[in-house]
This record gives sequence, C-alpha cells and structure tokens, in this order.
Amino acid sequence: MNRRELISNGVLIIVDFLMFLLAGVLAYELRFSSTVVGWRPILFSLEFIPYLKVLSLIGLVWIIIFSLNDLYQTSLRQTVIEEINKVFLACSVGFAFVAIVMFFSRELFQSRFIVLSGFVLSLITISIGRLFIRYIQKLFLAKKIGLSNVVILGDSFVACNLEKIFNNGLVLGYRVIERINNLDHLTLARLEILHQNHKINEIILAQNNMSSELSADLSDFTFEHNIVFRYTANLFEVLNKNIEVHILENIPVIELKKTPLEGWFRVVKRIIDVSVAVLGLIILFPFLVIIGIWIKSDSKGPVLYSQMRVGPKGLFKIYKFRSMKTEYCVGDNYGGELADKFYKDLINNPEFNVRNGILSKIINDPRWTRVGKFIRTTSIDELPQLINIILGDMSLVGPRPHLPNEVAQYQKGHKKLLLIKPGMTGLSQVNGRSDVDFEKEVQLDTYYIENWSLLMDFEIILKTFVVIFGKRKTI
Repeated sequence: MNRRELISNGVLIIVDFLMFLLAGVLAYELRFSSTVVGWRPILFSLEFIPYLKVLSLIGLVWIIIFSLNDLYQTSLRQTVIEEINKVFLACSVGFAFVAIVMFFSRELFQSRFIVLSGFVLSLITISIGRLFIRYIQKLFLAKKIGLSNVVILGDSFVACNLEKIFNNGLVLGYRVIERINNLDHLTLARLEILHQNHKINEIILAQNNMSSELSADLSDFTFEHNIVFRYTANLFEVLNKNIEVHILENIPVIELKKTPLEGWFRVVKRIIDVSVAVLGLIILFPFLVIIGIWIKSDSKGPVLYSQMRVGPKGLFKIYKFRSMKTEYCVGDNYGGELADKFYKDLINNPEFNVRNGILSKIINDPRWTRVGKFIRTTSIDELPQLINIILGDMSLVGPRPHLPNEVAQYQKGHKKLLLIKPGMTGLSQVNGRSDVDFEKEVQLDTYYIENWSLLMDFEIILKTFVVIFGKRKTI
C-alpha cells in the first residue's frame, strides 16, 4: 500500500465513522419524532449526549469490523456491488455485536427501535458515503491527479491486455509510462532513466521467460527504489513469500511485497512507537536529567550530540548523549576537520579498528570521556533517540541506522536496509551488537524486514534488555 492509497483509506475510515454517527443520530431523532412517539410511546429516558458517547464507541468497533472484513484493503479493482455487499456483511456483524451486548447490558440500549433503524440507516448512509468517495476519486483521476506511474514488462497477450485496460480509462488510477516488449535488451540502466524522468510507482512483469538473473536484479531494483513490484500469475517462480494476489479485469496479478510492514501495520507500529517513546521520556525524565548533569560535570561541551544518519526519506539528525570529548566529536558544529582527521586515523589503525569493511569497530576509543565509556557500554547514550522516534525519523525496532559514508559504500542488495525506518534496537543489535560483521548484519536486518511481525518486535525488545544487562554474546 503506497502513501496515496494509505491517505485514501484514512479518508475512507473518517467518512465511514461520520456516516455511522449520522445514521445513529437520524435513528435517535426518528425515535423521538411525533409520528413514532404516537405509534410507540416513550417509556424510557435517553439523553442525547450520553447516547452520542455510546454511539461513538460503537462506531470505533464498527470500523474494526470493517477492517476485518477487508473494507480497507487496497485492491486493483473492486466493483460497487462487491463493495456494497461487504458493507452489508460488516454492518450485519456489527448489528449482531450490538444485539449480544444489548442482551447482557440492556441499560446501554434501551430502545430496540433505535438499534434496528440505526442498522438500516447505517447501510444507507455508509453506502452513500462510499459512493461519494468513489465519485471524488473519479474526479481526481479524470484530472490525472493521484495517478500511479506504471511500467509493464513483456510482449505476452496478458501484457498487451493490461496496457489496453490501463489506457482505455483512468478508473484504475494508472498511467502507463512505457511497455518494454523485448526483455532480452532490458537493462537496469534503462529503468533507472525512466525512474529519474517519471518516478516509477509500480512495475508489472507480465512474461514468464525472463532469466533468473534479470528477475533477481529487477527485484533488487524495486526494493532499492521502493517501487511496487507485481507479476502476473502465469509466472511459476515465486521470488518472495510476501505476495498478495489481486484480480484485474479477470487477470490474476501478484504483488511482490517488500515487507509485511505495510499499510495499516505501519500505522499500528507508528502508534506503538510514539506511545512508548512519549511514555518513556516522561518516566525516564528524572534519570535523563541526572545523566545530563553527570555528562556536563565530567567534561566541557553540550549534553546532547547530533549526527547525520540515513533513513528511508534521506538524511536525518540522530540524537545521543555525548560520550566523547567535544573536540573529537564528528558531527554538526563539533570538532570539525580535526575530529574528522582523528577519526580517519583511528579507523586506519589496526590497533584500534579491529574490523575491516563498511563498518568499523574501534576498541579502547581514546575519544571517550569517563562518563562516555559507561553510557556507551550500557547503551544509555542512545536514550535521546526517543526524540527521533517521536519526530518520525526512527522506530523502536528496525535496522541499524548507518552513516552517509557507510551508505555510500552499499553494494547490490544493501539498500534494502533503507526500506523501513532504522531502530533504536534491532535483530542485528541483539545478535552480537557491534560484534557482527556488516554482511551478517545485512542478513539479519533483511530477515527482519522480510519477516516483520509485532511479535518479533516484542521479542527483540525483550532480548535488548537481556543483551544490555546480561553478558555480551550472541542471542
């Protein structure tokens, strides 16, 4: 699910919720109308404000039920009839939920008329709301706003048919940038130029005779540039287990998912990140103040230290407690050229740098202050990264955030690490911390990206405490 689709579904949730509230208010007004009161006298007391509060809570449950019924799952095409059928099914499940609660807590729903009429009215209002959203989407697409740029690969019948479907109308929201027929002459350089000129959003592979080497290169290219990769179902080789099948004008099209952490899972992870980060800063605030005073009393310079790192959206400032003498800090407005030269001397000296390759590992770092050595070995220096989480630059759990000069040395496949936000902790950090080499770190973080789950995040957070407070070893 790309950003455009995520925003569209967010708007849809708001509209569904408002239409549900509208149905409930109309049911309330209808019950207290003179016509209905004359037919069924009111034998209960139900004030509007308390009713509206209960109605809002039910509305949230309604949204969850809608989500479980795939009413917020993006598909290539869903007819109006299919969507209305899903709305009817979800509203029926919601009505059954209310009926069960009503059986056990009659005081919450004192009028069966309001419940029944609210159910019928919700079918009408929510359907109207969704039809309105469809109409607005068509207006935007007609003006070529929000179109997804797609490249189709192949000269098969399916490839030609897909191109015709996309070109005959913008209802699906696609703009065909190019269809490349001869895959024998397809190069990543050609796709790179297309991406630079048009910003490709999706690539659809509709031919089954592509070489395995080119298929792997294409998969890496889409990962690197965060491009949605789909291929038609007549390809028997599955490149990745994270797939999602869509039906496009009776053509099965498979989307290669880069990570399970997409769509609403990304939203849930973000909510958890912000909640934990804010709560953590509040609880740890006295401790953070003490650490800051300790750092300040031990050496001259600022308490916090910032340095540029690379994330999915580019460069960002990462915040840490300063653990080095100011004149040796490599970063914004710190030691300057002298610090840079000293750092280069360290990484070129095998007495201090015990690891070759993209990532260096400096032992007995002479730049550390007395306090700095303690907060580095205990990872206390990384607590200010809670600020980065709130700002949206980082997550609680994710790949290790790398320096720009390290990212500049990335080889083929390494840029997968930039697909999601870096984390305060991660799979590579709890499996050896700084002791693992770069290629092993890539393998671990890539595994995390491709197999993400909330349970895995929870396990990594628990292991982080084991690593920090236990012995330094691979878990």
